[in-house]
Amino acid sequence: MAEEAQLDWSGAQVSDGTLSVKLTGDFDDEWAQTFARTLALLSSSGTWGSVEFKKRKLTVEGVAEGSEDNVRFALDGAVQEANAHHADDDADDDDSDESSAEDDGPEGDETDRRMTDRFRDPSD
Repeated sequence: MAEEAQLDWSGAQVSDGTLSVKLTGDFDDEWAQTFARTLALLSSSGTWGSVEFKKRKLTVEGVAEGSEDNVRFALDGAVQEANAHHADDDADDDDSDESSAEDDGPEGDETDRRMTDRFRDPSD
């Protein structure tokens, strides 16, 4: 059975107001299109900038301090919707490109470090 796609929040990182978070599990191009459409609906409030999905990594620009919960909610919701929509699809294509290893910690300013910590552990 295919492993559902999910965001790896434990490795999330914010640098210069740009969030980077890896996507794990199995998904294909149709899944990615459903994710993008859903995210567009969930992010219509305009609390962050553009979202790029490339090689199993999401990059969200323009993340402001204090918006971490909203951004995380929208991204998680889009992943859940795409998973639900494509749950019965037989994925023939295994998108198993491994992304390069990234630093475990943020290197940016104090604001970036605080936001990174909130994305990694939203219970704070």
